[in-house]
Amino acid sequence: MESIKIIVCDDHPLINEGLQKMINNISNMVIVEAVATISQLFEKLRQKQPDIILLDINLPDGDGTDVCLTIRKQFPRVKILIISSRDDRSTLIKMIRNGASGYLLKSASVEEIENAINLVYLGGTYYSEEMQQTIASILSDTLQKEQPLVTRREKELLFFLKSGLSSQQIAEKLFISTRTVETHRKNLLAKFNVSNTISMLDKARTMGLI
Repeated sequence: MESIKIIVCDDHPLINEGLQKMINNISNMVIVEAVATISQLFEKLRQKQPDIILLDINLPDGDGTDVCLTIRKQFPRVKILIISSRDDRSTLIKMIRNGASGYLLKSASVEEIENAINLVYLGGTYYSEEMQQTIASILSDTLQKEQPLVTRREKELLFFLKSGLSSQQIAEKLFISTRTVETHRKNLLAKFNVSNTISMLDKARTMGLI
């Protein structure tokens, strides 16, 4: 089996040396180059054609997350695995948007680094446990912001609409006028920021409301 070729980009000599010793002891992996700057990284990318880059964020000549986008455009086959001591959500969001395939903290064990590299090499994504918690928090915040406040009556209306009932049939079920049903329906369309019932039901289903 051919070894996974890796470039390490980190300006801390101890980190560079430590990763080289650690990874070169793993049977299916090899460090083909270790560099300390973004300019050195691009020079070696053309020469070494690695499979994966282990990329730090804070580098002397730029931000690692910013350069992810350029790497993905110029070397689309190469996978990027961020390895950093930072665990803030803004860095994580930027990294995901710019095309990195994973995020490891520098405190990661040998086993975790090996698992992450193998998974990313096979086309997957890997996030350390701490970063998974951050992702869960981001998703939770997003859902809370996007999910409208729906009343009990409006939930009943959504249920009947999902069942395919007309406004008149819903009115009879709820013992209210058809006009009131139509008012609730318009309110729901506005709350979900959609223009038709199908889109509204799709959103309600995604949010777990029906």
